[in-house]
Amino acid sequence: MGYAILRAKKLKSFGAVARSARHTHREQLTPNADPAMTSRNRTVGAKGTSQVLAALKRTLPTKRRKDAVLAIEYLVTASPEVFKRHGGRLDDTGNGYFADALKWLLNRPGFRRHLFALN
Repeated sequence: MGYAILRAKKLKSFGAVARSARHTHREQLTPNADPAMTSRNRTVGAKGTSQVLAALKRTLPTKRRKDAVLAIEYLVTASPEVFKRHGGRLDDTGNGYFADALKWLLNRPGFRRHLFALN
């Protein structure tokens, strides 16, 4: 039986946010991702690391705690058997699994803003 996977990671510095965005947007070598598949990714919101950082700076208060969490990175995926059942892809039309997951995240209490989503 397949299952959904949700991982949340706190990002506490602009460097951590930049590293995450560079990895996600494939602006750096990403050995665990197939470069041939990058063109199939779709982005909602910020389209690269510079846009992510600019959007983050606009949304953060000027005064904040030294140890404040600046962003939370969410990884939404599914078990391998779910992908196998669907031919390796879950969201070709933009209104399937990942669209539902983004909608679910946006409706969570405390989830006030998002910078970008990629699938």
